[in-house]
Amino acid sequence: MSSQRQRTKQNTQAPKVSFHKKPDNLTIDEWQRELRRAFVKEKKQEFAIQYMEGEHPVFADYAVKNLSSGTSYKVALRSDTPGPNFCTCLDLKTNMIGTCKHIEAVLQHITKNKKLAPLLKNAYQPAYSSLYLKYGKARQVMLRIGTQRTARYEALAREYCDDQHRLLSTSFSNIDQFLAKAQRINSSFRCYKDATDFIIATRDNQARRAFVTQRIARRKKYFNQLLKASLYPFQKEGILF
Repeated sequence: MSSQRQRTKQNTQAPKVSFHKKPDNLTIDEWQRELRRAFVKEKKQEFAIQYMEGEHPVFADYAVKNLSSGTSYKVALRSDTPGPNFCTCLDLKTNMIGTCKHIEAVLQHITKNKKLAPLLKNAYQPAYSSLYLKYGKARQVMLRIGTQRTARYEALAREYCDDQHRLLSTSFSNIDQFLAKAQRINSSFRCYKDATDFIIATRDNQARRAFVTQRIARRKKYFNQLLKASLYPFQKEGILF
């Protein structure tokens, strides 16, 4: 009887995700997320997870330590879906899938707790409002509106954000003005460093692009003076990039 239960359990377990070949039923992004989840399940003893601080028993800041390498990371859990969460690891910053093994380790750690697991499915709205960076294919600066002074932050969002509370690209140049207004509404307003860094980098790239384009436009024979060989249009675009 026990062997029959064991076979039944094995049959109900999800098949292992191939590391070398993408399953036909998954997109590339889904496959990469599943690989990180599988890694956490197989290496579950290698992560030490500690709740750090927050207003919520689940959606808060965590310290995640890889016991095999000794490296530690900070994870800010804001959602059970990819994108809004944050980790200090390089993988999250570069993989463009909105998650990493450290975030997935925290999620699995919570899921195994019968008291905490149900809280993951309930949307959480903190008291404070904040500006954070959403990770994924296209990174987006998001305004998260809290329970305090909600109406005033909604009015601010209509001025600087779209209907999904994404900061408009045209608002990047006025970010100092936006932050000043947000702080005046409530001093508890937060703007996270990765969001600020992204805005600054975007503005700098736009300024460089405008500077180069303007200089090249004024000098029609720029490329003739740069090289003796004639360049194709796509080669000129590459130089400008």
